[in-house]
Amino acid sequence: MHDLIVVHYGEIGIKGKNRPYFENKLVDNIKSALTDLKYSFIKRLYGRIIIKLNKDSDENKIKEKLMNVFGISYFSFAYQTSNNINEIKNKVIDIVKDEQVKTFRILTKRAYKNYPIESVEVNKQIAEEIIKRYNLKVDLDNGELSTWIEIMEKDAFIYKEKIDGLHGLPVGVSGKVTCLLSGGIDSPVASYLAM
Repeated sequence: MHDLIVVHYGEIGIKGKNRPYFENKLVDNIKSALTDLKYSFIKRLYGRIIIKLNKDSDENKIKEKLMNVFGISYFSFAYQTSNNINEIKNKVIDIVKDEQVKTFRILTKRAYKNYPIESVEVNKQIAEEIIKRYNLKVDLDNGELSTWIEIMEKDAFIYKEKIDGLHGLPVGVSGKVTCLLSGGIDSPVASYLAM
């Protein structure tokens, strides 16, 4: 069972002074999509949206709903630890232990830029421990297992999969558009891409 879902968005991040409006609209749309499902809370956090899960959250149904929300670039079911390097290392080791792979890679991003250890060094320390324990090989280009780490001011989020969203802008932030549908496939595809 994962602790939370980390939701990333794309174009919203460049909206300047209007950015909170776009982010809040995306949060509202996510809440609307998850109306009948159980979770603890949804909040904005450092350029991402966090959905805290309950023990009885249905991850499959949540995944299905989030894949249909415009404005989400990708989302990931994640584990949460403190940003202490030893806690991060222990959690990654625990996540990797049951994987049937020969190669892996660690990809760290520091949202909290004052974190005392640089991303490359975090990758190196954790990779060394995994190599020592499980005798796996690092493959930075095509590792069979990718583990992402996002380091925040107090916490770290760790996940193994990025699930594509629909991208674009959240529904409700733009004006209305009329679409003419013909008998071919071109117009519905163009309409979908425009959204």
